[in-house]
Amino acid sequence: MTNHHLQIIHARSMQLANESKVFLQQAVDETNANLTREKRFFFADPNIAAEHSALTDDPYVFGINLDMSPQDFIATERLISCTKARCTGVDFEICKRASIGHPNKKGAIAYAEAIYPFL
Repeated sequence: MTNHHLQIIHARSMQLANESKVFLQQAVDETNANLTREKRFFFADPNIAAEHSALTDDPYVFGINLDMSPQDFIATERLISCTKARCTGVDFEICKRASIGHPNKKGAIAYAEAIYPFL
Protein backbone atom coordinates (compact mmCIF):
# COMPACT_ATOMS: atom_id res chain seq x y z
CA MET A 1 0.00 0.00 0.00
CA THR A 2 1.39 3.37 -0.98
CA ASN A 3 1.39 6.61 0.97
CA HIS A 4 -1.17 7.92 -1.53
CA HIS A 5 -3.53 5.06 -0.68
CA LEU A 6 -3.04 5.66 3.04
CA GLN A 7 -3.92 9.33 2.54
CA ILE A 8 -7.13 8.35 0.74
CA ILE A 9 -8.06 5.94 3.54
CA HIS A 10 -7.33 8.60 6.16
CA ALA A 11 -9.39 11.24 4.34
CA ARG A 12 -12.37 8.90 3.98
CA SER A 13 -12.10 7.85 7.62
CA MET A 14 -12.06 11.47 8.75
CA GLN A 15 -15.05 12.24 6.52
CA LEU A 16 -16.96 9.32 8.03
CA ALA A 17 -16.09 10.43 11.57
CA ASN A 18 -17.05 14.06 10.96
CA GLU A 19 -20.27 13.36 9.08
CA SER A 20 -21.31 10.72 11.61
CA LYS A 21 -21.07 13.27 14.41
CA VAL A 22 -23.16 15.78 12.46
CA PHE A 23 -25.89 13.31 11.56
CA LEU A 24 -26.00 11.64 14.98
CA GLN A 25 -26.44 15.05 16.62
CA GLN A 26 -29.12 15.88 14.04
CA ALA A 27 -30.98 12.64 14.86
CA VAL A 28 -30.84 13.45 18.58
CA ASP A 29 -32.07 17.01 17.98
CA GLU A 30 -34.95 15.83 15.76
CA THR A 31 -35.97 13.18 18.29
CA ASN A 32 -35.93 15.69 21.16
CA ALA A 33 -37.91 18.21 19.06
CA ASN A 34 -40.74 15.67 18.79
CA LEU A 35 -40.98 15.23 22.55
CA THR A 36 -43.54 17.11 24.59
CA ARG A 37 -41.35 17.24 27.68
CA GLU A 38 -37.72 18.10 28.35
CA LYS A 39 -34.87 16.70 26.30
CA ARG A 40 -34.42 13.00 26.93
CA PHE A 41 -31.73 12.13 24.42
CA PHE A 42 -28.16 13.34 24.14
CA PHE A 43 -25.23 12.69 21.85
CA ALA A 44 -22.19 11.84 23.95
CA ASP A 45 -19.16 12.28 21.71
CA PRO A 46 -16.05 10.55 23.09
CA ASN A 47 -13.86 12.63 20.73
CA ILE A 48 -11.51 9.77 19.93
CA ALA A 49 -8.83 11.56 17.94
CA ALA A 50 -6.80 10.19 15.04
CA GLU A 51 -3.87 9.42 17.34
CA HIS A 52 -6.11 6.90 19.11
CA SER A 53 -7.53 5.21 16.02
CA ALA A 54 -7.06 1.54 15.23
CA LEU A 55 -3.50 0.42 14.46
CA THR A 56 -1.86 3.40 16.19
CA ASP A 57 0.50 3.07 19.15
CA ASP A 58 -2.31 4.04 21.57
CA PRO A 59 -5.61 2.81 20.06
CA TYR A 60 -9.00 3.37 21.69
CA VAL A 61 -10.68 0.94 19.28
CA PHE A 62 -9.92 -2.62 18.30
CA GLY A 63 -8.04 -3.14 15.07
CA ILE A 64 -6.76 -6.20 13.31
CA ASN A 65 -3.44 -8.02 13.53
CA LEU A 66 -1.13 -8.62 10.56
CA ASP A 67 -2.38 -12.21 10.35
CA MET A 68 -5.95 -10.80 10.00
CA SER A 69 -6.95 -11.99 13.49
CA PRO A 70 -9.05 -9.63 15.62
CA GLN A 71 -7.43 -7.83 18.54
CA ASP A 72 -10.21 -8.20 21.08
CA PHE A 73 -10.25 -10.53 24.09
CA ILE A 74 -13.43 -12.42 23.16
CA ALA A 75 -12.40 -13.50 19.67
CA THR A 76 -12.43 -17.18 20.65
CA GLU A 77 -15.95 -17.01 22.07
CA ARG A 78 -17.17 -15.01 19.07
CA LEU A 79 -15.72 -17.64 16.72
CA ILE A 80 -17.84 -20.23 18.52
CA SER A 81 -20.91 -17.98 18.19
CA CYS A 82 -20.23 -17.40 14.49
CA THR A 83 -20.03 -21.16 13.98
CA LYS A 84 -23.21 -21.81 15.99
CA ALA A 85 -24.98 -19.13 13.96
CA ARG A 86 -23.97 -21.10 10.84
CA CYS A 87 -22.25 -18.14 9.27
CA THR A 88 -20.43 -19.09 6.09
CA GLY A 89 -18.24 -17.46 3.47
CA VAL A 90 -17.84 -13.71 3.71
CA ASP A 91 -20.39 -13.53 6.54
CA PHE A 92 -18.19 -15.86 8.60
CA GLU A 93 -15.08 -13.77 7.92
CA ILE A 94 -16.90 -10.59 8.92
CA CYS A 95 -18.38 -12.23 12.01
CA LYS A 96 -14.95 -13.38 13.22
CA ARG A 97 -13.67 -9.81 13.08
CA ALA A 98 -16.78 -7.99 14.32
CA SER A 99 -14.85 -6.12 17.02
CA ILE A 100 -12.87 -4.02 14.54
CA GLY A 101 -13.58 -0.34 15.13
CA HIS A 102 -15.39 -0.95 18.42
CA PRO A 103 -14.03 0.52 21.64
CA ASN A 104 -11.36 -1.30 23.60
CA LYS A 105 -10.89 -0.60 27.33
CA LYS A 106 -9.49 2.90 26.76
CA GLY A 107 -12.25 3.65 24.27
CA ALA A 108 -14.91 2.44 26.70
CA ILE A 109 -13.49 4.80 29.32
CA ALA A 110 -13.63 7.67 26.80
CA TYR A 111 -17.29 6.85 26.10
CA ALA A 112 -18.08 6.63 29.81
CA GLU A 113 -16.46 10.03 30.41
CA ALA A 114 -18.52 11.50 27.56
CA ILE A 115 -21.77 10.00 28.88
CA TYR A 116 -21.27 10.78 32.57
CA PRO A 117 -22.05 14.54 32.35
CA PHE A 118 -25.48 13.72 30.87
CA LEU A 119 -26.51 11.46 33.76
